[in-house]
Amino acid sequence: MKKTAIIIFIVLGVLIAGGWGSYSFLAGSFGDSGETTLSEAQDAGAISEQEMSDLIEEETDDSEESTSEEIESEIKEEIARQHTYWNDLTGYGGLDSLSMDETASSLEEQQEKIQDRLLPIATDSLKEDFKTADSHISAAIEDNNPEELRMVHRIFHDLDIVINDYSGDTNYFGVTETFGND
Repeated sequence: MKKTAIIIFIVLGVLIAGGWGSYSFLAGSFGDSGETTLSEAQDAGAISEQEMSDLIEEETDDSEESTSEEIESEIKEEIARQHTYWNDLTGYGGLDSLSMDETASSLEEQQEKIQDRLLPIATDSLKEDFKTADSHISAAIEDNNPEELRMVHRIFHDLDIVINDYSGDTNYFGVTETFGND
């Protein structure tokens, strides 16, 4: 009797594990996972090719002349900083426990960085992405709705993985004007 119970237990365990593994494999194969990696998006042609030099202002109003390489470096660094900030704030379940009252001043600081550092030196679609992020921050603050911040995180996430070759979470959300909207 004991041997039969053990055999049944082992067979059920194998069937359950095999079924789960098959489902996971097939769900990933047929796109049911809802997530796209950067390489999958690139392979599918979902990411448009953009040169950084086409996305930055050639001349700024700064009193000191900045080279295009310095401007490009500044944009890349600020995108990485913004992504880190939004990742820490909203990623990995952070959005679920976010208190808008406690983070309002921090959100306004990030918004000022976007408005003062990024918008003046970006052009075209990159500028539109920064404007979109800015408007979602405003909506989050005005409506006391932290869910608006999910899009801000996704914008900076997509920009960071494409522009800076961010190698952390490589899911690609396809939410930017710069590199393609899915």
